[in-house]
Amino acid sequence: MNVEEDLEARAEQILKEVRSGRMRPAIIADSRCPHRNCGRLLAASILLPDGYWLWYTGHRFSRDESLRALHWYYMGLTDPEEWSSEAEYYESARQAALEDLPGRARLNFVPTIMKVIPPSSRNNTNPLPFWFYQTVLQGPKWVPRDGVPIWEGSIGGMGFVTCGCHRDYRVNVHELFRAIAEHATDSSWTKRNIPVQSVE
Repeated sequence: MNVEEDLEARAEQILKEVRSGRMRPAIIADSRCPHRNCGRLLAASILLPDGYWLWYTGHRFSRDESLRALHWYYMGLTDPEEWSSEAEYYESARQAALEDLPGRARLNFVPTIMKVIPPSSRNNTNPLPFWFYQTVLQGPKWVPRDGVPIWEGSIGGMGFVTCGCHRDYRVNVHELFRAIAEHATDSSWTKRNIPVQSVE
């Protein structure tokens, strides 16, 4: 098994445990669907024996988004030189996408899952606020790789998710990261719920 397969296998294992509900004691912060009595888990900061992880579910494309993605997919499969004009090339890919769309479920973003090392765990003498490090698998070890600062209100601080009840939300990834940082330094931490924002 190579490095990417190891990482994918570990991520898939975590996703299965999250979906099955077996990880509830390990969740230190979560975001759930607020609609009526739905309450499905949409995102979580998790503490496992191999460290902190952050997860949020995928985002289901609208019909137009799915059609656009399929259109680009078919354009990539076709050599433009096979067509007499750019318009024919474009239209051929569009027709293939239209024919393919009804036979498949709406395309999804894959769920996001990452291992996160908070600054306090790196013995950094002067960490920037909310500066986090995603890790990558190199051989048998998780190796820290410099991440990017997650600032409140930044685009990088939000994630889009779709609940099983077909509603779309923004997840505050910034606050999920903050929960990891605070949990790492606060022995009295209690599980926290981080509200989501509806996407109209």
